[in-house]
Amino acid sequence: YYSIMRVQVLLPKIFNFPFTYNIDQKKNYKKGDIVEVPFGSKPMNDAGVIGFCLFNLGMILFFRWMRLDTRINSEGLYMRFVPFKTKFHAWEEIESISVVHYGFVGGWGIRLFTAYGTVYNMRGAKGLAIRLKTGKKFLIGSQRIAELKEHVSQYAQYKA
Repeated sequence: YYSIMRVQVLLPKIFNFPFTYNIDQKKNYKKGDIVEVPFGSKPMNDAGVIGFCLFNLGMILFFRWMRLDTRINSEGLYMRFVPFKTKFHAWEEIESISVVHYGFVGGWGIRLFTAYGTVYNMRGAKGLAIRLKTGKKFLIGSQRIAELKEHVSQYAQYKA
C-alpha cells in the first residue's frame, strides 16, 4: 500500500489547460520530470494501441483495394465489385437500361432495398439503372457518365 497525492500536469497546448492526476507519493518527482499520463479513466495497454492502429491501417488498405468495374459489350453487361460481387447479364436478360441521377442512397458500397433495387456504388450519384426481364432491378454507379451513355446507346441494339 502506498499513499497517493494529486499533482497538476501540463500537457501540450492542444488541451490548453492543466489536468490533475494521482501519482505515487513515494517517487520523488521534481519539476521537469517526464511522467506517464493516462488518457481516460481506463487507458488501453500497448498491445491494444498497436492492435487498434493495425486494424485501422487494414481498413484503409481494404478501402483502397475495393473497386467497381463495369464493362459493356456486344454480349451484355459485366459488373465486378471487388471483393464482393461479380455479375454478368446478357442483353437478352435485360428489359431496360438507362443512365440516371439517383441522388443519395444512404452511403457508398452495396445498398439494398432502394427505389433502384440493389445499388453498387463507390462515390457520386449517377449510374446505370438496369431492370431485368425477371423483374429484378439494380444500379451500378459510375463516374464516367458520357462514356456510359455512348456505350448504352451503341449496345442497345443487342437487346432482343
